Amino acid sequence: MDAPTPGRLGWLLCDVSALTDPDLADLGELARLQLRARRAGRELRLVGAGERLRELIALVGLSEQLPLLTGPFLLQPRRQPEQWEEHVRVEEAVQPDDPPG
Repeated sequence: MDAPTPGRLGWLLCDVSALTDPDLADLGELARLQLRARRAGRELRLVGAGERLRELIALVGLSEQLPLLTGPFLLQPRRQPEQWEEHVRVEEAVQPDDPPG
């Protein structure tokens, strides 16, 4: 199976930041969610996992089954150009004898 990509029928992002005191029951629920997602042709990715949840996932050996996504890029939706913005295409010509700037 090809690696899923965000935004397509691939990754299903699950914000787990509210799990401040996770236990094995929480991991069981997350594992069941992953199973349901895979049966639907998707992949669950956990976002916002705290240190305790990350440690618990690693401790029980579910790091591959419950992958974590980190990074500020997840919090910023893709920006679409506004209606009045002009779509500008920039083409750059390079002179063979022009020194790099």
